[in-house]
Amino acid sequence: MKMRLLGLENLLRAINRKGSSAVLVTMIMVAFISAVMSSIAVCRSLVVKSESECFANLWHKGILSEYDIYLLEDYGILAFQGSEKEVNKKLAFYSAYSCEGKLDASIGSPDSSLGPYVLADSDNFLKSLKNQFAGEAVECLSSDHRIRRPEEAASENHIIANQVVIDTLPSKGVTANIDVKDIGKRISDENGSGSIAALTGNAAVEAAFIKNHLGSHLYTADSKKTFLINEWEYLIEGKLSDEDNYQGCRKKIFIARNILNLASLYKDSDKMAAIIEISELITPGPAAVVTQTIIAECWAAAEAEEDLKRLTDYGRVPLIKGPGDWVISLHSVINSDKVEEKLSEEARKLLSDNEELIDSKAESLSHIKKEFSEGQSYEDYLLIMIFAMNDKVRLLRIMDIVQINMKCRHYEDFNMEEYYIGADIAIEANGRAYEAEGTYR
Repeated sequence: MKMRLLGLENLLRAINRKGSSAVLVTMIMVAFISAVMSSIAVCRSLVVKSESECFANLWHKGILSEYDIYLLEDYGILAFQGSEKEVNKKLAFYSAYSCEGKLDASIGSPDSSLGPYVLADSDNFLKSLKNQFAGEAVECLSSDHRIRRPEEAASENHIIANQVVIDTLPSKGVTANIDVKDIGKRISDENGSGSIAALTGNAAVEAAFIKNHLGSHLYTADSKKTFLINEWEYLIEGKLSDEDNYQGCRKKIFIARNILNLASLYKDSDKMAAIIEISELITPGPAAVVTQTIIAECWAAAEAEEDLKRLTDYGRVPLIKGPGDWVISLHSVINSDKVEEKLSEEARKLLSDNEELIDSKAESLSHIKKEFSEGQSYEDYLLIMIFAMNDKVRLLRIMDIVQINMKCRHYEDFNMEEYYIGADIAIEANGRAYEAEGTYR
């Protein structure tokens, strides 16, 4: 309804015709009607605004309600599959159903933006993990729920051979090297303290996800089918075969243990005194220093081999060993082929000639430990290496595992590039935009 207010000229004419009282009544009526009409317009505007905001939030929830149930059940990740074109089509349907004939306003075409929320982005993937664990990540790390993997399953060698799968991996083109020597040296320098620091923040969330959903050579997280057996090992090595990943990790653990054992050895005055005395008997003079190094390195390596066997047999090995924690005796090292082959012919003769004396010195250190009730497990050593990696590479390889298993279990064409953890949507009413945005909570 439209109304034209009296101008000054018409008002003066009315005064001349009817007098001031009539004019006053007319003015009051005009003001009243004008106020009513203004109130109606304001109310209508507020109704349109309220309805539009309500619709935007409701439609946004409607889009996010279409999450992938398998992704949620298998990995606790909330994300929906789609595209902006598909979302806009759904929004148009919602708009037609909600507004036509019900909202007296000029309604524009709804629009959406999904790019900032793609699951293939490592930051968005991490957000989805945070939503899953919230403040319970540290508690999840302390729980002991992992299942021993059957020996026959651990021996399988699965290989990723499909080129399409390889080319669409989230970590495609990204590499990372772990300096195991630096890890071993750092742990040794710190005397074992803080080497497996209490994980907090993002690291705790990632570790909780790894323990709850991924399997290693020795353990599984659950009974769900996985393509790769050695998933923890894949995070470290990034190779396409189970065997390559497992052997690569074995080598890294051996190197780390060798470094740690050697450091422990050099700090043990009794062991070093015996090594020095035996070296001087085998190679008197300046050459004894070289022999000391040979014996120490062979002893540390032999101990590392035994450590690796213990770890892969579900045992534990402390990061830094005390004097009584050694498994391999000095006597067995002195008489090993690895030591003898590095000695000169004259040294080997002296070793044979002084065998009884050397044996007595070596036997004096025969306090060998057979079992460790404390220390780190095979998976603990893997975690140390996993969290020594570049943060982004670690996340991308976790994403690889999720994508590979979703392809293996549910959809051959599963691709994180097509999944989103949130959306921005906008609708237009009477020329004004109303928006709703955000991720799953």
